Amino acid sequence: MTVNVQKRRRYRIRRISRPPAPPVHQAELTEGQRLYILLTFIAAAGFFAGAYSFCSYGGDFSAAAGTNMYDSFIKSFCAVMIYIVLCFFSGLSAPGQAVGFVLCVFKGMGAGFLSAWAVKCGDIRGAADILPFEAISIVTVILAARENIRMSRLISRRSFSDTESTGKGDLRLYFAKFAVITLTGAAAAAVDGIIAAVTGNMIN
Repeated sequence: MTVNVQKRRRYRIRRISRPPAPPVHQAELTEGQRLYILLTFIAAAGFFAGAYSFCSYGGDFSAAAGTNMYDSFIKSFCAVMIYIVLCFFSGLSAPGQAVGFVLCVFKGMGAGFLSAWAVKCGDIRGAADILPFEAISIVTVILAARENIRMSRLISRRSFSDTESTGKGDLRLYFAKFAVITLTGAAAAAVDGIIAAVTGNMIN
């Protein structure tokens, strides 16, 4: 009987090849997010331009604060509603998207001018009346301008192409968004009214 004894072979694993990891795709920004960032930068540029214009302004300036809560609410709400109404109606036309960009610049310039005045004068009541309202209202205007531009672009694409016209669903969504934006503007005016009432009671 013959027994074959085989010598064990040793194997050395030099390298383990692994498949390359799939590339990690970063979440892409939506059109609305990109537009919001762009409008924020435009409003910020207007803000700094307004602050600079006040620093180089040689005349006298005084910002009249509301005498009571109701007075401050009405004035602030009317001020922000001018921007909202202009954005709403101009967004219903193809060339109306330019209005959204221009209004963001103007709103930023106004907020920058008033903020620079409040900081330079050191008026605590004026700063309390101006800064919170301007912070909320400028966001409101940016949101209104974004919807203005998106709707205007939609109308422009469908007007100069073979696609169908704007549907009822698009208009219904447009109305709903501006209803929410109007509530945001009302909230900004309410904050301004409450602050005016608080600071008025503190001073009196």
